Amino acid sequence: MDIEQAFAISASALDAQRARLNVISSNLANVESTKTAEGDPIEEKMSSSPPRQPEAL
Repeated sequence: MDIEQAFAISASALDAQRARLNVISSNLANVESTKTAEGDPIEEKMSSSPPRQPEAL
């Protein structure tokens, strides 16, 4: 593994973690809300990302 691959793997992990934290912060921001602006109930957001194959990096 060369340094570019190591940086690509680290960047991918940071992107995934940022997406998870964005979902968590959105859920926490809406913890006391019951409806959206349109009147629909607020649903919990979930984070999911497909596993990446090493060749794709």
